[in-house]
Amino acid sequence: MSFPDLDLVLRSLCGNILDRSAIRTLAVVKHVASTFELPIDVACSLVAPMNTLGIGDGEAPADLFNRTFNGRFAEIDGTVILAPAFVPPAYRQYRRLTCAGDVLAPRNKEYRQRVARALGLSETGLGEIVQRFRQKYRALRGTAPSTRTSSACRSCRCCTASAGWPAPLSSPRPTSSECSTR
Repeated sequence: MSFPDLDLVLRSLCGNILDRSAIRTLAVVKHVASTFELPIDVACSLVAPMNTLGIGDGEAPADLFNRTFNGRFAEIDGTVILAPAFVPPAYRQYRRLTCAGDVLAPRNKEYRQRVARALGLSETGLGEIVQRFRQKYRALRGTAPSTRTSSACRSCRCCTASAGWPAPLSSPRPTSSECSTR
């Protein structure tokens, strides 16, 4: 396993700690990647947030998010979906696609179409997936998070819990004393 791949696994799945548990995680990721012939970053993205780090040596960014949602689409459409705050030089001249509120709302059509194309889905197929997740979430939690409006920051434990948002699998979240909405 390369050092960048090791860094990715440790950072996204092991809390940046190399211990006995991390060794087991590394073995599982390596097994999944080799069994299904996937790059390590794709294997990690199955259970952790998609990697948005890694510019690479070429013109276009080399991270998984940009390879998936931008790449050739950005070149063809002249638009870009940004995950991190950093705008790679190759994308600075492109118009930014954003999504505000409900991804299925008419105002988010262009964004939704881009995501669907990047995932190899029809727009209807993406809509069906979103609806099924909402149904599942309602059954588990009582209401779907993507239809709520909240002033919560969604980045600290107190706002996440009070708004009913599921906690991501990523790094530890700030406490309420560090919350930007308090």
